[in-house]
Amino acid sequence: MAFVEILAGLLIVAFGVARDLLSGGPPTVGIKQFLIVLAGALVACDGMVRWRSRLRAGLLEHLGVEGAAGTRAAFTLAIALLALQLFAFQHYVVDDAYITFRYAKNALATGHVTWNPGERPVEGYSNFLWLLLSMGAMRAGLDPLLVSKVVSAIALVASAFAVRRLASRAGAGPLGSRLSALVFLALPSFAFWAMSGLESVSVVLFSLLYLEAFDDEVARGRLPWRSALFAILLLLSRPETPLFLALVALPSLMRPGRGEWKSLALLVGLVVVASAPYFAWKVHAFGTILPNTLSAKARPLSGVKLVVEAYRFVFPFLVPAALVLARGGHRLHHQIWIAFAGYTLAALNVAPHVAHYLRFFLPVLGGIAVAAGVGFEHLVRTVEDARARQQVLVAITAAAFAFLLAPIFDMRTYAENEARGYQHAHIPVGRLLAQAYGERDVLAASDCGLVPFESGMRTIDIWGLTDRRIATRGFDRAYVMQQKPDVIVIHSMYPNEFRGRETYDEAMYEAVQTEPGLRLRGRWGFFGYWLWVYSRRPLATGAPEDGPAPIFYF
Repeated sequence: MAFVEILAGLLIVAFGVARDLLSGGPPTVGIKQFLIVLAGALVACDGMVRWRSRLRAGLLEHLGVEGAAGTRAAFTLAIALLALQLFAFQHYVVDDAYITFRYAKNALATGHVTWNPGERPVEGYSNFLWLLLSMGAMRAGLDPLLVSKVVSAIALVASAFAVRRLASRAGAGPLGSRLSALVFLALPSFAFWAMSGLESVSVVLFSLLYLEAFDDEVARGRLPWRSALFAILLLLSRPETPLFLALVALPSLMRPGRGEWKSLALLVGLVVVASAPYFAWKVHAFGTILPNTLSAKARPLSGVKLVVEAYRFVFPFLVPAALVLARGGHRLHHQIWIAFAGYTLAALNVAPHVAHYLRFFLPVLGGIAVAAGVGFEHLVRTVEDARARQQVLVAITAAAFAFLLAPIFDMRTYAENEARGYQHAHIPVGRLLAQAYGERDVLAASDCGLVPFESGMRTIDIWGLTDRRIATRGFDRAYVMQQKPDVIVIHSMYPNEFRGRETYDEAMYEAVQTEPGLRLRGRWGFFGYWLWVYSRRPLATGAPEDGPAPIFYF
């Protein structure tokens, strides 16, 4: 049977490779063809493992085998999961990534970290290390988006190894460690955000490394130099990371062990001293420690949807996690679940913009993967019969993969549509504006990534991420119009009838109706809405000046 499986796998691979030739179409590598080849390769690998195994056990059964054979099985499945997801989301990018890229471009050009050169700096990015990475890429003549994707992919792989190490530290055997890493890699959200251009997965890696270092150093009363290093990297990465650091330390504060208080105090001292220059620079440059993005996104009880989405993912892992905690559990399990509970409370007050697909929860979901792997191992060990234990392992692993991977095709559709939408709307609009306007002309928009990056115009962020007044006081139509914008880009749900996507779109639409100098120059279809562009000068759209504004369909 093993030879039949190997032969069937190779035939499937051959069919996948020759699929375009057989259909007479041009040679391409689409998701269907990729899945066929990947499935065939896995079938062939499974057959080879069965052929070499005395028990005729396949890949999934070998996860419970100690030694190199089990490691090879886990590695094969991990490669398949990585290949599938990175391929599925390879074209994805988030508009907000270009906010950081614009800051990086301006910093290289002017020597100051500014959104609009010549204005008072505003911290409209939320990822200082990613800003430095983008600056380095641009200085080297590289595409910052490509560099960010490569670095994030490396961080994703490193995070999987960190999850495995953390699971071992939390009491897992080889099976639990492997299952933890595979659960981590099977969740599409990590690969999805790794390809977005944002810093999300690097924060996941630093969070996992901090958890491990904290357990190795602070919990044992040692010199916490690694804990301090990863804590500083987290502080330089995201504004909400102090919450993560505090939640991880909470069990140590409640029930400190021998030498733990001393090590924890030393950790705090090291972090404060080492990070003081950074925060002093922030106060000097921006006038505040808190980033503008935090003020713009903090909205009481606006994140219920984020919490529901997170718990929809977590609930299958609650039973095995409860089993581990009922048996006492390692300190790491308590830290993991305390961190998740703390992020739940925080997420309730976070605006859901650019937080879909579990982005806000990613720093604590690596720990959930650890708890899940340890819990699944406990469930498998409760079965005494060896054959039945293998069957339970296969059932649990297959069910976990099916549950975790189920959203991947919807997510891929979303990612592909968003990527195409930027190519059809935001990039053309930004480039048209760059032809008609200069860097001193004023643009008012709410999608303040690609359009301002491509246009180079002085930009008012209607949503407030890069505008201090709007972020702290809320949107004010009069404030925007007082600055005499030369271009206004607002969002409608329809091309022929204006229905604002947000309340500020409606307000700005009313404002442009009373401003005779602003005329509708075109409507560009994006994924889910339309960009209506009003400007004082004609744009090179090919439409006559006195004719109707053209519609560019997505």
